[in-house]
Amino acid sequence: MVHSYLRLAGTPPDKPRICAVSYLNTAPLVWGLLHGPQRGAADLDFAIPSECARRVVAGMADAGIVPVVEMARHGLTPFSGLCIACRGEVRSILLFARRPWAEVETLAADTGSRTSVELARIVLQERFGIRPKIHAAEPHLARMLEEADAALLIGDAALAVDVFHRPGMAGPRAGVVRSDGLADGLRCLGRTPPPRAEWACRHPGRLVFLRRGEPGRYH
Repeated sequence: MVHSYLRLAGTPPDKPRICAVSYLNTAPLVWGLLHGPQRGAADLDFAIPSECARRVVAGMADAGIVPVVEMARHGLTPFSGLCIACRGEVRSILLFARRPWAEVETLAADTGSRTSVELARIVLQERFGIRPKIHAAEPHLARMLEEADAALLIGDAALAVDVFHRPGMAGPRAGVVRSDGLADGLRCLGRTPPPRAEWACRHPGRLVFLRRGEPGRYH
């Protein structure tokens, strides 16, 4: 994870407060704020996606990398052309199940997830014909599958799972199945995977300097 120890030190309280996602795939989006031309221009902190959204909605952050579902839900404004998205298969959003998909009744969803939870609902309902009960859980695959039929992992927690060898877990013949990921599940349904998260804010006026020089410009 890109942890909070990377927080820009010594920034005055009147600088914009920005909350970025604490996963590895966010690194290019915040490089400019950490090392580039916008270094020191904002008070930068890191959190999981759901917490980024909460802080922006609650006014605890002026802007953040926010799940697109929360942007639509709370009427947040995108202020940059940069986002987290994919064209092909990704390892950072994965569904697992310990029984055949058609028999799944419960799903433990990573506490950091917002957009992926809604996409999982679509894939599971339209591809497998199921509507499991979903509850939030800490991102630990073995424990998630002890308390639910299926599990959704995102970000670094998903990347950390060895999908070919999972010690202490039953193999595919015993019913532990890995999907090809939500993006592939959507493509099987003839849908284009949407962006997962975007730079968003409530008051764009404070972020003019970021719009002029993209916050994650990687040079």
